Amino acid sequence: MDIFDTAPAEGSIRFEHYSYSARSQLRNAPGFSMVINAPRKKVWDTLVDFSEYAKWNPYIRTATLLDGSKKHLPGSNPQLAKGNYVGINVHMPPSLDHSIKTQTLAEFIMHVKPQRQLAWGSSKTKFEIIAVFSGLGPGLAKEWMRTTVTACIEEMAGALKSRCE
Repeated sequence: MDIFDTAPAEGSIRFEHYSYSARSQLRNAPGFSMVINAPRKKVWDTLVDFSEYAKWNPYIRTATLLDGSKKHLPGSNPQLAKGNYVGINVHMPPSLDHSIKTQTLAEFIMHVKPQRQLAWGSSKTKFEIIAVFSGLGPGLAKEWMRTTVTACIEEMAGALKSRCE
């Protein structure tokens, strides 16, 4: 089951930010929740009004919607859409001080469900492959299998990376 199949609790908005490997490490992912005494629409509208971030958001100082090739989306009111990017400038640690240098990131928009869920993260993919062998043969040739198969897997991963990038 995909994590996006689990809807946030009724009356809540879930904002998710992933590093490339965080989906497999959700148990250890930092998180926080709080009750905001405002209608969900107002909270959502504030969350997605990137032009106002510098006024209130101490972590994400600016945010701009970008297309799939990371170019600015045309128009005065571009829409959030899966497959686009959001360009963000962040303060770490959070601060409203405009004189502090920001870090710039382009985050891939992974999921949008208006007034319910927004997820963005790195567009990187962590590729993992594990070779499991059983029987008498692998036991007898354990060292050869380990080094040979490891070399084969590393070559495959490198070729996949080259082809995809």
